[in-house]
Amino acid sequence: MNIVFWPGVISFLVSIVLTWVVLKVALKYQLAFPLRPRDVHSKKIPRIGGLAIFITFFVVSLGYQFANANNFSGFGFPFAVFGLSIDKRLLAVLVGALVLAIAMLYDDLKGMKAYQKLGFQILAALIVVAGGIGIRYINNPFGGPLIQLDQWQIPIALGGVTYHFVVLADLLTIVWLVFLMNVLNFIDGIDGLAGTVSGAALLGVTLLSLTAVVNQPSTALLSVIALGSVCGFLVWNLPPARIFMGDTGSMFLGFIIGVLGFISGGKLATTAIVLAVPILDAVLVILVRIYKHQNPFTHADNSHLHHRFLQAGFNVWQTLLILGGLSILFGLAAFQNSGLGKVILFVVAVVIMIVLVAMAEMMKRRHRTVNSEQ
Repeated sequence: MNIVFWPGVISFLVSIVLTWVVLKVALKYQLAFPLRPRDVHSKKIPRIGGLAIFITFFVVSLGYQFANANNFSGFGFPFAVFGLSIDKRLLAVLVGALVLAIAMLYDDLKGMKAYQKLGFQILAALIVVAGGIGIRYINNPFGGPLIQLDQWQIPIALGGVTYHFVVLADLLTIVWLVFLMNVLNFIDGIDGLAGTVSGAALLGVTLLSLTAVVNQPSTALLSVIALGSVCGFLVWNLPPARIFMGDTGSMFLGFIIGVLGFISGGKLATTAIVLAVPILDAVLVILVRIYKHQNPFTHADNSHLHHRFLQAGFNVWQTLLILGGLSILFGLAAFQNSGLGKVILFVVAVVIMIVLVAMAEMMKRRHRTVNSEQ
């Protein structure tokens, strides 16, 4: 367990300190922005805490790489850049995350149009694909033959080297990563929620990677560094939050959780389970907005599950415990190795979410009735 204990502790402590530094800088230079209609807090709070999460992950990951290149040898792509030895997949993850973090920090500070953010999300995903990270097949949950995605390839010659764009596989990788970035961004609506949900997912990925069946210590190491980074941030982000992660944090976390799923063998079903709560919340919100003839990606409203719980009379802590606790349960459920079992678990997640939405709606109506009678 030392392979994940000390990296987790180090990234946790570094993240606590860096988040405090980012908070102080944000307050000193008045980087706390005006409240938005959908915000649930009552005062201006800095929204650039994700910078601390990213820097912690970036620095600690590089530190472990240069301390011992064997730490990430499990990824299987030795590479050298500027005379330094670094795994090609790790390099792609770090460069993609760096591009994404810089772009989203600009968005948090200055603002970007939706199509501009989408462009940088796709760019980050393309960097990952170029680094050899992706999925070549999907397991058939009903026990049939594998669903192959690598049969259609387009050769691309660059600098004397021929790369192959695997159309279905690489497009799926890009779409899935962009989807997860926005899923985590969608759920970032109350104190501590996005961090707790992401932490639960990363905990599930870490523990799963350490099992005898999976046995991927390099994936576990990268995952626990991300886990420590977000947990250190949560020290300052749990209710009442002193700083928010903003798009820099939520997009990065969606990106890294998605990438870890691909590195660990293209476990889309596992990723879908550990992120069942934000994925289903995003699907619910998109369907509601489409039903109301609104743009599902640019229109901001209070239709998220956490907003429904708050409107039903729950406070922030109660909402966080319910949704965070559910996320932890799904994170631990990732240990289910059967493909059919994962499908069943996801169906269970759908049913639970339907029940939660129905319960929140009934309580909201009752809450309104009581208030009107008073």
